[in-house]
Amino acid sequence: MVNLHTQGMSYRKIIERILEDKGVLLRKSHLSDWVNNTHQPFGSAYDFVPEPTPELAYVIGVSRGDASLSIQKWSYRIRLRAIDREFVAEFDRCATVVLRCPRHSIGWIPKRGQWSVQVTSHLLYRFLKQALHRLRTVVSHCARCVAAFLKGFFDSEASVSGRSLTVSNSNLATLRLVKRLLNSLSISSTGPRLVQRGNRPVIIKGVAYHANKNIYLVYIRAGSLRAYAARVGFVITRKQRALASALQSDRLGLRVK
Repeated sequence: MVNLHTQGMSYRKIIERILEDKGVLLRKSHLSDWVNNTHQPFGSAYDFVPEPTPELAYVIGVSRGDASLSIQKWSYRIRLRAIDREFVAEFDRCATVVLRCPRHSIGWIPKRGQWSVQVTSHLLYRFLKQALHRLRTVVSHCARCVAAFLKGFFDSEASVSGRSLTVSNSNLATLRLVKRLLNSLSISSTGPRLVQRGNRPVIIKGVAYHANKNIYLVYIRAGSLRAYAARVGFVITRKQRALASALQSDRLGLRVK
Protein backbone atom coordinates (compact mmCIF):
# COMPACT_ATOMS: atom_id res chain seq x y z
CA MET A 1 0.00 0.00 0.00
CA VAL A 2 2.78 2.41 0.87
CA ASN A 3 4.53 1.44 -2.38
CA LEU A 4 1.38 2.23 -4.36
CA HIS A 5 1.19 5.66 -2.74
CA THR A 6 4.84 6.43 -3.52
CA GLN A 7 4.06 5.54 -7.14
CA GLY A 8 1.56 8.40 -7.20
CA MET A 9 -1.66 6.41 -6.75
CA SER A 10 -4.39 8.26 -4.86
CA TYR A 11 -5.98 6.90 -1.69
CA ARG A 12 -9.22 6.24 -3.57
CA LYS A 13 -7.40 4.22 -6.24
CA ILE A 14 -5.48 2.27 -3.58
CA ILE A 15 -8.72 1.43 -1.77
CA GLU A 16 -10.26 0.24 -5.05
CA ARG A 17 -7.16 -1.86 -5.85
CA ILE A 18 -7.09 -3.53 -2.40
CA LEU A 19 -10.84 -4.23 -2.56
CA GLU A 20 -10.48 -5.80 -6.00
CA ASP A 21 -7.37 -7.85 -5.20
CA LYS A 22 -7.98 -8.80 -1.55
CA GLY A 23 -11.71 -8.36 -1.01
CA VAL A 24 -11.05 -5.97 1.90
CA LEU A 25 -12.52 -2.47 2.13
CA LEU A 26 -10.18 0.05 3.78
CA ARG A 27 -10.69 3.65 4.84
CA LYS A 28 -8.71 6.73 3.81
CA SER A 29 -7.86 7.35 7.48
CA HIS A 30 -6.20 3.91 7.70
CA LEU A 31 -4.08 4.57 4.60
CA SER A 32 -3.08 8.02 5.86
CA ASP A 33 -1.86 6.62 9.18
CA TRP A 34 0.05 3.80 7.48
CA VAL A 35 1.66 6.06 4.86
CA ASN A 36 2.71 8.51 7.57
CA ASN A 37 3.91 5.62 9.79
CA THR A 38 1.52 6.60 12.60
CA HIS A 39 0.30 3.00 12.74
CA GLN A 40 1.31 -0.24 11.07
CA PRO A 41 -1.23 -2.01 8.81
CA PHE A 42 -1.38 -5.13 10.93
CA GLY A 43 -0.66 -3.69 14.38
CA SER A 44 0.00 -6.65 16.66
CA ALA A 45 -2.11 -8.95 14.47
CA TYR A 46 -1.15 -11.23 11.60
CA ASP A 47 -1.35 -10.96 7.82
CA PHE A 48 -4.39 -12.37 6.07
CA VAL A 49 -4.89 -13.50 2.49
CA PRO A 50 -8.52 -14.48 1.67
CA GLU A 51 -7.73 -17.73 -0.11
CA PRO A 52 -10.73 -20.10 -0.46
CA THR A 53 -10.17 -22.86 2.11
CA PRO A 54 -12.46 -24.96 4.34
CA GLU A 55 -10.92 -23.24 7.38
CA LEU A 56 -11.84 -19.76 6.13
CA ALA A 57 -15.29 -21.01 5.12
CA TYR A 58 -15.82 -22.35 8.67
CA VAL A 59 -14.77 -19.00 10.18
CA ILE A 60 -17.23 -17.21 7.88
CA GLY A 61 -20.00 -19.60 8.95
CA VAL A 62 -19.35 -18.97 12.64
CA SER A 63 -19.12 -15.21 12.02
CA ARG A 64 -22.71 -15.38 10.71
CA GLY A 65 -23.71 -17.20 13.89
CA ASP A 66 -22.24 -17.02 17.39
CA ALA A 67 -19.03 -15.03 16.80
CA SER A 68 -18.95 -11.29 17.46
CA LEU A 69 -16.86 -8.60 15.77
CA SER A 70 -15.82 -5.43 17.55
CA ILE A 71 -13.27 -2.60 17.54
CA GLN A 72 -11.54 -1.24 20.62
CA LYS A 73 -9.27 1.62 19.62
CA TRP A 74 -6.89 -0.02 17.11
CA SER A 75 -7.73 -3.58 18.12
CA TYR A 76 -9.96 -5.40 15.61
CA ARG A 77 -11.42 -8.38 17.44
CA ILE A 78 -13.23 -11.53 16.38
CA ARG A 79 -14.48 -13.30 19.48
CA LEU A 80 -16.38 -16.52 20.09
CA ARG A 81 -18.05 -17.45 23.37
CA ALA A 82 -19.81 -20.81 23.65
CA ILE A 83 -20.60 -23.53 26.19
CA ASP A 84 -18.86 -26.19 24.07
CA ARG A 85 -15.07 -26.11 24.31
CA GLU A 86 -14.57 -28.19 21.15
CA PHE A 87 -16.55 -25.59 19.18
CA VAL A 88 -14.35 -22.74 20.44
CA ALA A 89 -11.21 -24.81 19.86
CA GLU A 90 -12.18 -25.62 16.26
CA PHE A 91 -12.94 -21.96 15.54
CA ASP A 92 -9.51 -21.06 16.93
CA ARG A 93 -7.83 -23.81 14.88
CA CYS A 94 -9.42 -22.56 11.67
CA ALA A 95 -8.61 -18.92 12.45
CA THR A 96 -4.95 -19.73 13.13
CA VAL A 97 -4.70 -21.67 9.87
CA VAL A 98 -6.20 -18.70 8.02
CA LEU A 99 -3.89 -16.20 9.72
CA ARG A 100 -0.83 -18.49 9.77
CA CYS A 101 -0.28 -17.70 13.44
CA PRO A 102 0.08 -19.59 16.75
CA ARG A 103 -2.97 -20.90 18.58
CA HIS A 104 -4.78 -18.47 20.88
CA SER A 105 -5.55 -18.90 24.55
CA ILE A 106 -8.99 -20.36 25.29
CA GLY A 107 -10.44 -19.04 28.55
CA TRP A 108 -13.31 -20.07 30.81
CA ILE A 109 -15.88 -17.47 31.94
CA PRO A 110 -17.45 -18.82 35.16
CA LYS A 111 -20.26 -16.24 35.35
CA ARG A 112 -21.39 -17.08 31.83
CA GLY A 113 -20.58 -20.77 31.91
CA GLN A 114 -18.84 -20.35 28.56
CA TRP A 115 -15.49 -20.85 26.88
CA SER A 116 -14.03 -17.90 25.02
CA VAL A 117 -11.37 -17.18 22.42
CA GLN A 118 -10.40 -13.88 20.83
CA VAL A 119 -8.63 -13.40 17.50
CA THR A 120 -7.15 -10.05 16.50
CA SER A 121 -6.73 -9.16 12.84
CA HIS A 122 -7.63 -5.94 11.08
CA LEU A 123 -7.78 -7.50 7.62
CA LEU A 124 -9.75 -10.57 8.71
CA TYR A 125 -12.16 -8.31 10.60
CA ARG A 126 -12.74 -6.14 7.52
CA PHE A 127 -13.14 -9.22 5.36
CA LEU A 128 -15.79 -10.76 7.64
CA LYS A 129 -17.68 -7.45 7.93
CA GLN A 130 -18.53 -7.56 4.24
CA ALA A 131 -21.98 -8.55 3.03
CA LEU A 132 -22.23 -12.33 2.71
CA HIS A 133 -22.78 -12.21 -1.05
CA ARG A 134 -19.28 -10.75 -1.39
CA LEU A 135 -17.86 -13.81 0.37
CA ARG A 136 -19.53 -16.39 -1.86
CA THR A 137 -16.33 -16.99 -3.86
CA VAL A 138 -14.95 -18.58 -0.68
CA VAL A 139 -18.13 -20.18 0.66
CA SER A 140 -19.08 -21.74 -2.70
CA HIS A 141 -15.55 -22.50 -3.89
CA CYS A 142 -15.87 -26.30 -3.64
CA ALA A 143 -17.90 -28.96 -1.83
CA ARG A 144 -15.46 -28.94 1.11
CA CYS A 145 -15.82 -25.16 1.52
CA VAL A 146 -19.61 -25.40 1.28
CA ALA A 147 -19.67 -28.12 3.95
CA ALA A 148 -17.28 -26.18 6.21
CA PHE A 149 -19.35 -22.98 5.99
CA LEU A 150 -22.54 -24.91 6.77
CA LYS A 151 -20.86 -26.71 9.67
CA GLY A 152 -19.71 -23.41 11.19
CA PHE A 153 -23.17 -21.91 10.82
CA PHE A 154 -25.00 -25.01 12.11
CA ASP A 155 -22.57 -25.36 15.05
CA SER A 156 -23.68 -21.84 15.96
CA GLU A 157 -27.38 -21.85 15.16
CA ALA A 158 -28.77 -25.39 14.79
CA SER A 159 -31.09 -27.32 17.10
CA VAL A 160 -31.84 -31.06 17.12
CA SER A 161 -35.15 -32.25 18.54
CA GLY A 162 -36.26 -35.81 17.89
CA ARG A 163 -35.90 -36.26 14.14
CA SER A 164 -36.09 -32.51 13.65
CA LEU A 165 -32.93 -30.61 12.64
CA THR A 166 -33.48 -26.87 12.25
CA VAL A 167 -31.33 -23.78 11.97
CA SER A 168 -32.56 -20.29 12.82
CA ASN A 169 -31.27 -16.77 12.37
CA SER A 170 -32.53 -13.20 12.05
CA ASN A 171 -30.83 -12.67 8.67
CA LEU A 172 -33.19 -13.86 5.96
CA ALA A 173 -30.59 -13.49 3.18
CA THR A 174 -28.15 -15.70 5.10
CA LEU A 175 -30.74 -18.45 5.51
CA ARG A 176 -31.67 -18.30 1.85
CA LEU A 177 -28.02 -18.83 0.96
CA VAL A 178 -27.80 -21.67 3.49
CA LYS A 179 -30.78 -23.33 1.83
CA ARG A 180 -29.16 -23.05 -1.61
CA LEU A 181 -25.89 -24.46 -0.32
CA LEU A 182 -27.69 -27.37 1.36
CA ASN A 183 -29.40 -28.10 -1.94
CA SER A 184 -26.02 -28.10 -3.71
CA LEU A 185 -25.04 -31.00 -1.42
CA SER A 186 -28.35 -32.78 -2.15
CA ILE A 187 -29.68 -32.00 1.34
CA SER A 188 -33.38 -31.15 1.14
CA SER A 189 -34.81 -28.42 3.37
CA THR A 190 -37.85 -26.18 3.77
CA GLY A 191 -38.16 -22.50 4.63
CA PRO A 192 -36.98 -20.00 5.57
CA ARG A 193 -40.18 -19.24 7.45
CA LEU A 194 -40.93 -16.67 10.12
CA VAL A 195 -41.13 -18.28 13.58
CA GLN A 196 -40.76 -15.30 15.94
CA ARG A 197 -41.54 -11.66 15.33
CA GLY A 198 -39.31 -8.87 16.57
CA ASN A 199 -40.11 -6.27 19.24
CA ARG A 200 -40.81 -8.88 21.93
CA PRO A 201 -39.39 -9.88 25.33
CA VAL A 202 -37.39 -13.13 25.43
CA ILE A 203 -35.60 -15.12 28.12
CA ILE A 204 -32.28 -16.75 27.22
CA LYS A 205 -30.65 -18.93 29.88
CA GLY A 206 -32.71 -17.22 32.58
CA VAL A 207 -31.85 -13.67 31.50
CA ALA A 208 -34.52 -11.33 30.09
CA TYR A 209 -33.79 -9.55 26.79
CA HIS A 210 -35.73 -7.49 24.29
CA ALA A 211 -35.58 -9.00 20.81
CA ASN A 212 -35.78 -6.41 18.03
CA LYS A 213 -35.46 -8.69 14.99
CA ASN A 214 -37.61 -11.34 13.37
CA ILE A 215 -36.33 -14.91 13.60
CA TYR A 216 -36.54 -17.24 10.61
CA LEU A 217 -36.08 -21.01 10.46
CA VAL A 218 -34.88 -23.57 7.92
CA TYR A 219 -35.91 -27.19 8.48
CA ILE A 220 -33.86 -30.15 7.22
CA ARG A 221 -36.23 -32.80 5.90
CA ALA A 222 -36.12 -36.07 7.84
CA GLY A 223 -35.18 -37.92 4.67
CA SER A 224 -32.04 -35.77 4.37
CA LEU A 225 -30.74 -36.20 7.92
CA ARG A 226 -28.40 -38.99 6.88
CA ALA A 227 -27.05 -36.89 4.01
CA TYR A 228 -26.51 -33.96 6.37
CA ALA A 229 -24.69 -36.18 8.88
CA ALA A 230 -22.43 -37.60 6.15
CA ARG A 231 -21.69 -34.39 4.25
CA VAL A 232 -21.75 -31.68 6.94
CA GLY A 233 -22.24 -32.86 10.54
CA PHE A 234 -21.23 -30.98 13.69
CA VAL A 235 -18.03 -30.19 15.53
CA ILE A 236 -20.07 -29.92 18.74
CA THR A 237 -20.18 -33.38 20.31
CA ARG A 238 -23.60 -33.10 21.98
CA LYS A 239 -25.22 -31.99 18.73
CA GLN A 240 -23.50 -34.73 16.76
CA ARG A 241 -24.73 -37.31 19.29
CA ALA A 242 -28.26 -35.95 19.12
CA LEU A 243 -28.13 -36.17 15.34
CA ALA A 244 -26.88 -39.77 15.54
CA SER A 245 -29.75 -40.60 17.90
CA ALA A 246 -32.21 -38.93 15.54
CA LEU A 247 -31.06 -41.26 12.79
CA GLN A 248 -31.71 -44.27 15.04
CA SER A 249 -35.12 -43.35 16.40
CA ASP A 250 -37.97 -40.97 15.60
CA ARG A 251 -39.14 -41.04 19.21
CA LEU A 252 -36.23 -39.11 20.76
CA GLY A 253 -37.60 -36.17 22.77
CA LEU A 254 -34.33 -34.49 23.65
CA ARG A 255 -33.78 -30.97 22.31
CA VAL A 256 -30.23 -29.70 21.94
CA LYS A 257 -29.40 -26.01 21.36
